[in-house]
Amino acid sequence: PAARRARLTLLARLGAAVTLAACFAALAPAARAVEIQVEVLFDSLTQPPAELSNICTLRKAVNNASDNLATYPQCQAGEGGGVVDTIVFNVPGTITFALGGPPEDGGESGDLDVTDNLTIIGHPDGTTIDAADLGRVFHVHPGVTLTLVNIHITNGNENAYGGGIRVEPGATLNLDGVTVSSSHTLAGDGG
Repeated sequence: PAARRARLTLLARLGAAVTLAACFAALAPAARAVEIQVEVLFDSLTQPPAELSNICTLRKAVNNASDNLATYPQCQAGEGGGVVDTIVFNVPGTITFALGGPPEDGGESGDLDVTDNLTIIGHPDGTTIDAADLGRVFHVHPGVTLTLVNIHITNGNENAYGGGIRVEPGATLNLDGVTVSSSHTLAGDGG
């Protein structure tokens, strides 16, 4: 009887501990997708105190979503951990690239480098991303899924692999209501 009571007490304590752990797990915040709002229609990474720098641009938004940090504090940081963040546009119109330069993989110049899962949704009244022949528009890195919705991509120009959008092997690109026009590459696959 004493051994049985001790065993029942141990089981009751173990059950209470498991129940308590489950309660704490239920209360822990779950990773939630972030919505990053693009506020203006120009291409910039400038920081304060520069004029017109304390706003969220598309380039800042993509970089924050890709590195899951608030590298550019004017935009929300991405969530990471397999969560698909979303970028939306507060205003309709055309963003024309202004930051040309040699190809690099940090989104600092030329194409926008997507290194974490991301959805970008154009404004209901129209969104155009014009690369102005300074490079391609998007570079989707391996293991990443990029979904574009209601966007016109134009004037991409790259020496190789995707004049408008480059999708690396192992990456996924979903297009819904997207037009790619006037984009070309000198070698490799796709305009």
